[in-house]
Amino acid sequence: MNISETKETGALWLAGILGAVVALPYHPAMKTRTQRFTFLFTGIVTSYYLGPVVAAHFGMAQPVAAFLCGLLAGSVIAKALDLIGTIRVADFMSGLFGGPR
Repeated sequence: MNISETKETGALWLAGILGAVVALPYHPAMKTRTQRFTFLFTGIVTSYYLGPVVAAHFGMAQPVAAFLCGLLAGSVIAKALDLIGTIRVADFMSGLFGGPR
């Protein structure tokens, strides 16, 4: 890994961290340390792996795309986990297999 690749990787990580940190205060449901850590972690990892793909697709700079991915990823994943938590498994299974309701 040469110095330019190291700088690029560092820029993606830093942009993801900043994006996730900026988004965190707008989510009052994140109260425990575990929830906050998970929110930050998902934002950082998503920005690192998805940032270059978004940048290539939309034709923007990779750090900008990584920041936006870090900003939005924690929000999307938190909402998805909330939706998964509201699913009643028994109703889903009975609807899936045609059982009594």
